[in-house]
Amino acid sequence: MNDIEKQISFLFSRVTWPSGMVRERTCTEIAKLIIDDRFSQPTYNYLLEWLQSQTLESIAAIGLLIFYRAIILDKRFSLPSESELASVINKPSILSWILTNELTTNRLASPDWGSLNSGTAPNNFSSNSFFGKYSQIFLPSIYTDRAYQIEKKNNIPFMHQWMYEWQKLLENLGKEPKIKPLDFRGWPDRDHYVAIDFELSEIYRSSYLRALAWSIMIGVLSEDEGEYLALETCPIDLGLWRIKPLSRPDWWPQVEEPKGQIDTLPGQIWSHVENLWNKQIGNNNWIIAEAEGRVFEGQSFYDLTIHGIFQICRGSQEPDLEEILEWIHHLPRIRYIPPSLKIDGEIEKISTESLENDFGDWSILPVACRVKPYTVPRWQFWRCYRDVWTIATYFNPHNWKLQCSELQMTISVGEEVVGKWNDWTNGLKEKLTANLPPASGQCLQIDRKIIEEFAKKTNSTFCWVCSLTGYYRKYEYGSFEIFSDYRQFGSSTIVHP
Repeated sequence: MNDIEKQISFLFSRVTWPSGMVRERTCTEIAKLIIDDRFSQPTYNYLLEWLQSQTLESIAAIGLLIFYRAIILDKRFSLPSESELASVINKPSILSWILTNELTTNRLASPDWGSLNSGTAPNNFSSNSFFGKYSQIFLPSIYTDRAYQIEKKNNIPFMHQWMYEWQKLLENLGKEPKIKPLDFRGWPDRDHYVAIDFELSEIYRSSYLRALAWSIMIGVLSEDEGEYLALETCPIDLGLWRIKPLSRPDWWPQVEEPKGQIDTLPGQIWSHVENLWNKQIGNNNWIIAEAEGRVFEGQSFYDLTIHGIFQICRGSQEPDLEEILEWIHHLPRIRYIPPSLKIDGEIEKISTESLENDFGDWSILPVACRVKPYTVPRWQFWRCYRDVWTIATYFNPHNWKLQCSELQMTISVGEEVVGKWNDWTNGLKEKLTANLPPASGQCLQIDRKIIEEFAKKTNSTFCWVCSLTGYYRKYEYGSFEIFSDYRQFGSSTIVHP
């Protein structure tokens, strides 16, 4: 093995590193080598051999993600043929079938579902207490939630089948399930890794994919239902993967550590927010409709949230801003259609009636909605915390279309871009500080014309409701004290009948 092959081999060893961020970076670096003429052929060959050597379905799918990353980086990259991909994927699954469909121009024929599972668990198969006890330690709870939903809806022993597939994988690999004193989930008050997958995590995930294939094989789940559930096992949204997180923008509040004993940070931050509101109400063509992120990190931490709303005042009673913000936080997320591995596409319609509400003597209507990917993008965990936002669809009778590029996600009607969303990271690390939000931020901006036309049509006022949340602890091993302050900017006191 020459030096280049050794370096490629070392890089591939990081594909199965526990950290999701390391896995994502590794896939990106391998993709860069594949499109580099100097290293393309040996890297390409190694990837095919690596795919053929995998013994777990969920890991094999990662190899296909490398090919997709190469296309993102260079559209001219030539993919392997469908037959070549099929020949090198030693452990195919419903997820690898979906990914292969994403990589090819024509939809592939349905796989032999019977070949993707171990057959129905025999009557004499006994339960393993380890499986149930640790399934939500090695995997997010959404897997067991979905498993019980399938059982209840279809009256089949899905959990039992999942356990059977899990046991069969362990036997085939010659493994014994073990739990080590690894604090990978972390205690609430300690720093901890967020997106962590060990070998046993992948055994749980691969056996789940096999149980889905079994459910389709016996005719309980349709292929569409199976695909929908398999999408959630993909570690990255292929649309969001196109968007490169930016550096923290200059307009986002930036403050300095107080020099005295008095905490002057809240005052500094609110002053910045007020200036930001006044500037954007000027001649800017884009208006901030939604923004959230870290504004300070030191002995204490501060996070700022800005929600744009349309407001109508109907009396003198001021609303409780905390109640408004809490209500917005729990509004349902909307989906893009059709379901797929990437967030690009049209988004579901949502009516004003489902979003408007009264607080005090205010009638309010949020300007933005969260978009819920069908994947669970754990490799970019900060996007799960901060969410992805789009313009609420009630503005226009036509569907908004989402499209991701390197710099941002755009929201458009026809050829006209009416909104843009992007995010940033600021010293983001693999570990989170205790249970605090990540060191990141995000912002949705909307074309001023859209805001002004709707406000005029509804006789409402566009304004911001904001929260500033502080976190402080006296000792590193102690709990954080959490304190919040709430403000509004631009609301009207003119009473409407």
